[in-house]
Amino acid sequence: MKRHSDIATRRFRLVAMAIFGIVWISSIFIGSAFGQDFKRPDGSVPLPMDWSDRHVIYTVGFPGEQVEKMQGDPRYFAAMRLHGKELADENAVNGYPILSRIPLPESSDSAWESPPEPPWELPLRPKRRAPSLLGELKEDWSVSLGPTAGVAAGQSPAKYSFDVNAAPSCTSDYVVFPINAATGYNRANVLGTFATGSGDPGGHTVMFMVTPASGPVFTLTLTSTTSAATGATGLFFQVFTSGSTANATTSASSLAAAINRNLSATAVDRLVAIPSTNTVSVRALTPGTSVTLSPPNENVANLSFGSVAAGVNGTQANIVGFNNLYSGTTPAPFCTGMTFPTFTFSYASGTGAVPTSPVISLDGTKIAYVENAQVSGLVLHVLTIGSGTEFGSCSNTGAVLPTCATAPVVPGSTHNSTATDFMVPLSVPTLGTAVTDTRSSPFVNYSTDTLYVGDDSGHLYAVTGVFQGTPTLAGGNFPVTVSSGNFLNSPVVDVSGTGNIFLGDSLSNTYEYSSAGVRQGSAISIGNGTNGGIWDGALVDSTNQKVYYTTNCSGTGGESALAQIPFTASGFGTVITSIDNNGEGCSGADSPQYAATPDNQYYTKGISGSSTASNGHILVSYQGTSSVRLAQWGFVTGALQTGRLFDTNSIYTAASVGSSPSTEFYGKGVAYTPTALTQTGTTVTVTTATNLFVTGQVVTITGVVAGTGGCMAAAVAAINGEQTVTVLSATQFTFTSAVSANISSGSCGLTGSSATGSTQDYLFFGSGQPAVYTFTLPMTSSSQTPSVTNTTSVTGVTGSASATSGIIVDNDSNAGQASSLYFGTQATSTGQCGSTAAFCAVKLTQTGLQ
Repeated sequence: MKRHSDIATRRFRLVAMAIFGIVWISSIFIGSAFGQDFKRPDGSVPLPMDWSDRHVIYTVGFPGEQVEKMQGDPRYFAAMRLHGKELADENAVNGYPILSRIPLPESSDSAWESPPEPPWELPLRPKRRAPSLLGELKEDWSVSLGPTAGVAAGQSPAKYSFDVNAAPSCTSDYVVFPINAATGYNRANVLGTFATGSGDPGGHTVMFMVTPASGPVFTLTLTSTTSAATGATGLFFQVFTSGSTANATTSASSLAAAINRNLSATAVDRLVAIPSTNTVSVRALTPGTSVTLSPPNENVANLSFGSVAAGVNGTQANIVGFNNLYSGTTPAPFCTGMTFPTFTFSYASGTGAVPTSPVISLDGTKIAYVENAQVSGLVLHVLTIGSGTEFGSCSNTGAVLPTCATAPVVPGSTHNSTATDFMVPLSVPTLGTAVTDTRSSPFVNYSTDTLYVGDDSGHLYAVTGVFQGTPTLAGGNFPVTVSSGNFLNSPVVDVSGTGNIFLGDSLSNTYEYSSAGVRQGSAISIGNGTNGGIWDGALVDSTNQKVYYTTNCSGTGGESALAQIPFTASGFGTVITSIDNNGEGCSGADSPQYAATPDNQYYTKGISGSSTASNGHILVSYQGTSSVRLAQWGFVTGALQTGRLFDTNSIYTAASVGSSPSTEFYGKGVAYTPTALTQTGTTVTVTTATNLFVTGQVVTITGVVAGTGGCMAAAVAAINGEQTVTVLSATQFTFTSAVSANISSGSCGLTGSSATGSTQDYLFFGSGQPAVYTFTLPMTSSSQTPSVTNTTSVTGVTGSASATSGIIVDNDSNAGQASSLYFGTQATSTGQCGSTAAFCAVKLTQTGLQ
């Protein structure tokens, strides 16, 4: 049975074409609502892939009003590309995906300035073949990220593909790994103290001077005033004519606020100020010795500064990028002659760790991420990758193991780097206290060029102009105190629907906020808030207006839980919670529960059917009581069913170890030649030399010709077209025809006929066993075991919360070494990525493709 009737499909396409035509015409005459075209004038289509792709769900059956909004989000492109023809056909205009209005940053490159062409003149090429996992997951390379830390648990690298319509690129495609380690660098700083026993009459000045190794000197001159109103504006700060501890503390806070609201417009010269009681610490944001902070020049009566502490250089990168990714030994790599990847950059970007996942701009030139600075607080970095020498003295030829993670440069200020590291202090300027971020990765709404991120004290920040303008704190209601004193997880925006922001906290509460920072409706609790509550970001399904959360502990029994919550623009509906009755999820705060994962059928069938058989599924991988487990749920008429369809303990049963976030990937497209075709009633059986289709999969039959006996024209017309597999074996599959007939073998003409479709749906995750697992989806048994288990890539990390970080899957390409998984290890290993114990960045090839 087809997913939608032909009439419904034609109606959808007519509506979509009408909407698309309005958008296209308006873009010619008044400019696109979303800025520049996502597709470059040369036809190339770039694609950033990050943690958020698996948190924003696009399914069949979306309403027409979502079309224009979807064009502003590359995550739809990623979903369409990943889930192949089924999703593309539903979400297309005349067969071409709706992708043409995603903005790209302004560029001086003339190639970006040509007017865009209509989308139907530059269609995307067909989906390239994705890997079949017939063999093992083979480790191709493993590169040291340093001895201190790697990618934090639950976080992910990010991947950039220069052109998804062409072969992979060795030079332009890259992966960025965040490193959860301090760099060893320090920022130049000076401490100012307001005397508690005396005051200042106002009208006096204090001047700060920052001198970079190259470029102009930056000076900031501020003036004291006794007016509270004036002291909160411009280049003024408030002082008092009489002395007291309270007055001195207010003056210190006012001076810090004045410094922070008058940050330099350039990246290298920025300052940040941290007040505390009657003191203010002034720090250069660019770390190391390449920036000099001069002693402040001041004549404020009750203010004095100590000696300037110069910046200090370190030896550890906190953000690195690799190209020549498609390297290795066996099979022969696409990047010819490359045994290892090469560092594109190795940056000491600030002083603190990068604890969460990065995000990449649409043109791949910029990366946004958060630094946990030891003193300066939470700092957002918007890094423009340089084209100079973006790493220090290190091995980086591709012939031997590269070593640049411990030979970083400061972006734009050392070792001929041409990068720009624009830093936006988040917590210090507005809240007056330094806070950290452990769980919240930044989320970018590309249509509005706005970034959202949370912290460990319950605040949600918004930064505008993140990739296309000057990154600036949004102001207004932001930062919002969502859950005072509690950890927030990653915000996820309903970009193609309401535009609202969804997030949860460490007390197991869920929240919905408007893009203006106003809470919509009431918070909903889905657990008891112990062992970290909700660790991971929500899954947001705009089409069905559902949001999903998992929590470590729930109810009275301490079990973990999966919750589905309907939503509108004004708040949540009634929650449906499935409680795991195995007493899991409260066994340790160091083993967090990560988000659920939809399978391919969720995207291509949706969840609105009247039975579980007609809908997709959602799965959770998690630690159990002395086990690692995988469970699958179904849906009826859009509602999550509280009883699990399948729940396996067959993965690992020796100990309680954590599970990493899971990543779903839909398999390769194949074309089989039917060797026989029979039909009894409405059941058609097709025989091929081999068969890797699965139950419920949509397969396209073409080229079957009418013949003798019951193989009449009407029967053939019903056979040719899209069909849904019902029963299968190693060499046969069946489907239900719309026409009843009795066709014996050999009656139909099969010369030139084919049966095409995608072979399999896969789920990847790692655990502290240690191992990386591959499961085929949907699950079919509670005793189902992994189709592939890899242990060599996580050697030496037994017992950690999860053996891997989050996993990014890249190309679906036939090129050697070019269909891979990328992740970081969670503990040091000797021998895996060098002879010195280190955390590793790992690439696994999905063998069986070659």
